[in-house]
Amino acid sequence: FSSIAKRIILNDGVAYGAAFCRRDGKLIVDHQCATTLDELDPLLKSKYVQSNIISCFKQIQERLNASQTILFSGTSCQIDALYRYLDKKYDNLYTLDLICHGVPGGQFFDDYIKYLEKKNHSTVKNFSFREKIEGKIEYVEHILYENGYETLKSVDKSEYYRLFFSEDSYRQNCYNCEYASVNKPADITVGDYFEC
Repeated sequence: FSSIAKRIILNDGVAYGAAFCRRDGKLIVDHQCATTLDELDPLLKSKYVQSNIISCFKQIQERLNASQTILFSGTSCQIDALYRYLDKKYDNLYTLDLICHGVPGGQFFDDYIKYLEKKNHSTVKNFSFREKIEGKIEYVEHILYENGYETLKSVDKSEYYRLFFSEDSYRQNCYNCEYASVNKPADITVGDYFEC
């Protein structure tokens, strides 16, 4: 995603992807647009929660109609939703989905953040699901709070990860996903593989 997005942005296009942001005082995962390489950084890294995509569809359609090149990255169901919204093929739209085994919904993530903030008596400032530690990418829940408190939780210590990896926190339709196969709707499908 990073390499393709950089190429498109450097050629006056834009890239859409999931990013952590604050809305109405809540930490959420929202699909955002990157028009510069600096704006691309928040779209990188994994977010193991469903992102809000609806707010960007109209903007994408307007940009496509203005002949701007777009890269849209998301889960297969999000790619399909975009295609249904647009209701026509665009030669200047490139889509990239990812190998997905299900995602928790936004409400589940919001409830988890509220739980952490109450437990630690501070607002979550930054949240990350994976970190590079000693040159290796690790599944580590890394949280920085407004009061300066910081936590690093491994998979077995994180309540969120335990429910995620046991497949107990997915959205209901993820358990019967039509895209849990090699038949993906996007132009490009990516996944990652690394030793834990």
